[in-house]
Parts: sequence; structure tokens; C-alpha cells
Amino acid sequence: MLRYYWALLLVLALPAAAQSLRPISASDSPTALPQPYILHVTDWLNRQPEVRQALEDFHRRKALGLLSASPTIQAPPQVGDRQSFKVYNFETQTTELREFELRIIEDRFYLWVEVASLDSGWVTNEKLEALRAALADATPAGSINPNQGIIVNDETVFGDPPNVDGDGKTDVLLVDIRDGWNPESGGGFVAGFVYGGDLNPQGNGNGRDVLYLDTNPSLSTNRPIESLLSTAAHEYQHLIHFNYDTDEISFVNEGLSEWAEVINGYDRRAMSYLSDASRYNVPIFRWSQDNVNVLDDYERAGLFTTYLENRIGWQAVGAITRDPSHGYLSYENALVPRGLSFSQILLDFHTANFLNDRAVHAAYGYSRADFQTLGAAPTVVYNGRIATQTPDTTVLLWGGGVLYLVWKHVKDLQVALSGASLAIRSLQYPEGGGIAVNDLDPGASPFNFPGTHDQVVLIVTRTATSGSSQVTYSATWRSDQTFTNQIVQFDNGQAMQPFILSGGLELLTRFENPQPGYTLLGRVFLPLYFYSQFSNGPPPTAPRDFTLTVRTANPDGTPGPVLFEKTFDDPRPYQQISSLTIQFAEIDLFPYAAQIGDLPDTLFIGYRDAGTDTNAIVLATSSYAVENRSFIGPIQGSWRALWETTLTDGTSLNGRIIPIRLEFLVGSEPVPAEPIAELPREPALEPPYPNPFRTTARLRYHLPATGPVRLRVYDLLGRPVATLVDGPQPAGTHTVRLDASGWASGLYLCVLEVNGRRYIQRLQVVR
Repeated sequence: MLRYYWALLLVLALPAAAQSLRPISASDSPTALPQPYILHVTDWLNRQPEVRQALEDFHRRKALGLLSASPTIQAPPQVGDRQSFKVYNFETQTTELREFELRIIEDRFYLWVEVASLDSGWVTNEKLEALRAALADATPAGSINPNQGIIVNDETVFGDPPNVDGDGKTDVLLVDIRDGWNPESGGGFVAGFVYGGDLNPQGNGNGRDVLYLDTNPSLSTNRPIESLLSTAAHEYQHLIHFNYDTDEISFVNEGLSEWAEVINGYDRRAMSYLSDASRYNVPIFRWSQDNVNVLDDYERAGLFTTYLENRIGWQAVGAITRDPSHGYLSYENALVPRGLSFSQILLDFHTANFLNDRAVHAAYGYSRADFQTLGAAPTVVYNGRIATQTPDTTVLLWGGGVLYLVWKHVKDLQVALSGASLAIRSLQYPEGGGIAVNDLDPGASPFNFPGTHDQVVLIVTRTATSGSSQVTYSATWRSDQTFTNQIVQFDNGQAMQPFILSGGLELLTRFENPQPGYTLLGRVFLPLYFYSQFSNGPPPTAPRDFTLTVRTANPDGTPGPVLFEKTFDDPRPYQQISSLTIQFAEIDLFPYAAQIGDLPDTLFIGYRDAGTDTNAIVLATSSYAVENRSFIGPIQGSWRALWETTLTDGTSLNGRIIPIRLEFLVGSEPVPAEPIAELPREPALEPPYPNPFRTTARLRYHLPATGPVRLRVYDLLGRPVATLVDGPQPAGTHTVRLDASGWASGLYLCVLEVNGRRYIQRLQVVR
């Protein structure tokens, strides 16, 4: 199992009354030193020619009945006995003799400890007992049987280990695996493995069933022992697999071992591969040789096997280990007796990864609690607010891969789509709520979706598991109004030093309205992190709620009064932090245009903790040296500029920004910020906003009927200063931007003339 931990410094913000931000000290931070991560080498090791030969020899001897029916070791060892075992050295790629002492005897295993690891003090009695109890007695909640240990659970699900020496026990060796890891540089290390060469009584192996578990750094550092226990569950499936198969493909074999961790109650992987289309539109059975893509392959294989558990139960999934067939056929052999096909399961699997809602259908989600927060990112999203068509587009779809094509805010959508060996499913989210799921005939394109939809999703998979095909699609739809979108960002997409906020401090960044009077807010992109996403934070199930705010700007450039605020839950599936690339949460503010009202020339977008839970927001800053645009607070009733903030360890946040991004939707005509259900009964002129103002203000007026309108500004002597409107205007609400650049400070009168009547508001220009 490959798990990466990102070494970062967490900085703690004191409550609102505090004067400074305090970083966690290095001694308190578990991430202060280089962090190790687990490398899995079993698949690579057991594909070496000499190991393959040992496995084939074992199965030949087994088929001929030549395996020992009684223990080859006539006198069972006793606790305290010392013995040498051959251990594979990954640095030299050879085996070497190491001395071990027998410390524990159980019904199904011996637990041996390398003498050097005992002498070093890495293996304590407390750790030995924790390991013994997990292997023999009990596993965490979520296990298929928490009242059984890993060894019995794995054997119950997958089958019997080879028992090559006839003693009915597995030798569990705790050993400092020679893998090149050292505490100075950290990096990858081997937490455990099994070696097919051990099934050969001659040559480089031990002629025994052996499970190797690491002592350094697994037991020599402050790593949680659960990580080593999870590895034990994983590797023991591989050992059992030796007894039934010599050449299973990596996807199937590693998927079963990943699932072995899950069924023993240990934490699943982050499944970060679902966050990027280029990482899930890959051949379903791909197995990479590099350390980057293979992590995705482990995640995908483990998730697919866990999904199979939902559909056919753990007994049937475990039987795949005992099936001598390989790859696709091993899955078909488990599915066909239950009236299912691999292509059907494949489409349902991709649906569950996107929708993950068993309330819609039991096949479209995950039953295990810690998998219910998963969700795949769309391949591409087309926004019906800014266009009315998708031009011809061609993409490559790999065997067993998937495309999630999403159209949002569309009316009477029509999609034409073609390609070879496809299965297509639509998810329709009509305006007003609900969801409809339909399987589409690929030969019946174009597909029509009448009515208004918040979202239409096409899930497209290639049912052939090999090769690739080109998928070509286009779409048209209707829209009541379209906008030009402008996404404003100041960050470079990379996080600098994260820090934790407490006490409800608000985090804001300033934006300028590109076209006042014609602009609405679309999407807000927040660099939203919670402490639960870090290795030493609360559990993944902790609430991830926050309050988003839209504020005006005060004359001094600090955040002003609230225009809008609303509490949301983080819409993204839970993911642990694994890189400095910022993962943004996308919040759509268009539905709240009426509540937000007119957008000022300058506004602040911000967010803060919501509720009373302890899962604090973690702020990630980004580099930005042009000007200070971000504020935090309030601290003692005022806002603190990010550039003027220094952490108590002396770290300055000068030259940084809170990397919020904002989408403006700009219309071709003035847009009413507060749509009204019916026309006004009387003409009305609202007070200017803001007022007083320096250079620009917004004027809004209401007309019950179409007709001639004049809107002018006069000074106090009655002289016209500006004519803003002079001509016929349609019924409804209208917004006009007033530019007072060059005007003298003082009072002015804004006059609306409709049908011979005047409506007056005072405004004040200040310099």
C-alpha cells in the first residue's frame, strides 16, 4: 500500500482577541521531520524469473502430491528459540541470513523478531502484544468479524496459505527490511512483503510460509501501529494467493489485497485518482511501473474490488483469490453465476464513483461508511449560462475507462454522441430537484432531454477492456439569458505555508467589479482545507461546514458590511492532503443573485468556520507580490491585512494572498440584482449605493410600464450635472452606474422623471 504524507508546518491562529498568529512548534508537530511513505514491492518481487520458477515448482509438486503431509521441522520451536532465516535484501536484490528469536506462538502463526531489532529497542513488549492481538484476536470495527484476528479473517475470506512445510503455521518475521530507507532523508520504505521463493525448500527460500513485517521505521518511529497491521492484512492475501495461482494480473491480485485491508477494518486509501479525468480515463487493468501512476492503480483496483463486495458479497469476492483463471475471466467467473456481466458491473462502478447515492439505486453507491464520501470529478463541464452549444469534440476513451460529460443550467438539451463499444448512462437533475437515471442506446443518438435542467450528466464507458476508441460528441440547448464569464484569480495555484485558524476568524480577498450594473456573481473557488484532511487532524467523518461571505469595501479599503452570507457543507468528496497544488471548492452563487443585490465596484469574498465543531479551517496562502488584497479578522474589532501579519515564530505573510478565485457573469444589458415576481405598481427611485461615495455609485429605479424616462443629476443650485437616461425604457427594474470622477465634493440631487412626476434622492460625493 502506497501512502504519501506531505511534510508541512501547521500554523495556529489564536482566537479573535489574540494579537498574533502562533505556529505549532517543531517538537509538537508530527510532520516536522521527513515523513516516510509505504512502498509495495510484492508484485514486482514475485514477477522475477527465479521467483516465478519457484511458484511453478510449488504448484507442480502440489499437483503431483509431493508436498510434505507432516512438518518438515519435526520438533516444534519454543518461545525463546533462536533461528536464522533467509531475508530478501532490496538493496542488493539477494537473500541474506538474519538471526531471529521466537517470541509468540499462536494456533496459526509463529511470531519471530530479528535479534538486531530486539537489541535496538524498536520492538517493545507493548508493540508485540498489539501486533499479536491484531493478528490473532480482534480487528477494528468495520471488519467482517471484529472478534477475529487478521490471520483468521483473511483465511475465512480468501482461503488457505500454501503450508509448504506442513506445520499449519505461518512464520511472521519482524525484521528491519533492507530497502534503502534512512531517517535523515525519509522517503519510501517497504512495510511488508511475501516472497514466492520461500515455497522452494532449496535455493534462496526458507521452504516455509513467511510473512515479513518491517521494524524500521514501522516500529522504530512514532508511526501508528495500525499502518503495519494494515500491511499485514494486505500481504497475507498475497501469501494465500500463492496457494491457488501462479500468474494473476496485478490489478486483480493487488485489488484483493487492498480490499483485505478494508475488510479487516483498516483505513482505505484516499482515492485521489478520482479528482482528475486523466487519472481515471485509463485502461481499467493498467498497472504502471512508476511510483506516481501505480498509486492510482492501487486506488482503482482496491476501489473496484470494494465495489464488487457491494454487488456480490464478500464470500464471492474472496473466492476470486481461489480461482485459477486470470484477469477478466476471474471476474466473469464470479459474476455470471449471479446473473451479472463484467460490462454491466463496469458501468455501475463508474456510476457509483460519480453519483455515490444508494438512495437512488443500491448499485449506484457504496455501503461501507468510509466510502460514502467518495466522488469523481467531471471530465468536462459545459455551462449553459455562457453558451448555447458544444461544438464537435473528439476524445480518446480507453478500454474500461470513463468519461463524465456534464452540462449545467440547460433547457431542451440535445446531445449527439458516437464511438465504438460504448455503454452510456444519463443522470438528469431537473430544475426544482430530484434525479432521473436512464441507460441510453448508443445507436439512438442524438439524445434529447426536454425541459429545464440544473444538470445533465452522460457517463460514457468503453465496455471492451483493451484498446481505445474515439468518442465524438456535440450538443445544443436553449437559454433564457447568456453571459460572458470572467474568472479572476491572483494566485499561481500553489500553496505556501498552511496554518490552522480558530475562533471564527474570517478570510477575505478583494475583487474589482469588471462592469458595475451589468454583472452578477457566478462561481466562487475557495482554497478550502479542513484540519481533518491532515494526518494528525480529526477523523475524515468530522463536519466540513463553512460560512461564505460577500462584503462591500470600506472607504479605507478594508472589508465592509456583509452583502450576503450563507453556510455550506464542503461539496467535494473527502481527500487527504497529498501535494501543494491547491484543490479548490466550487460554490455557485448565481442562484442567490436576488439576496446579494447590486454588486459594488469593489467587493470582498471570504469564508470562516461554521458551527461549533473542532474541525478548523486550514488556510493555504499563495505567492502574490503586487499588492495586499487579503485580510483576516476581525481581531479586536478590526481587520488585519495579510501583508501586515507576522507569525509568532517571525514568519511574515508579506507577499502572499488568500487564493480565492471569482467568476463574474457579465450581461449585455443591465441586470437586476433583485428580480421581482411582478411589475412595480408605482415608479420608484432607490437611494444611491454607496452613499456617500468617492467616484462611482449605483442608481436603481422601477417602472410599472414602458414609457419615456429621464434620469438626471443636479447640483444644489439646480444646474444639471449629468444626464444618465433620456428616452423610452421597458417596464421593470433598471440599474445605472454613475461616474462622478472630477466632480467637486458636496451634495447632489438625483431626479427621476416619469409621466410628468419627479422622484428625488440625495447623494454625496466625498474626496
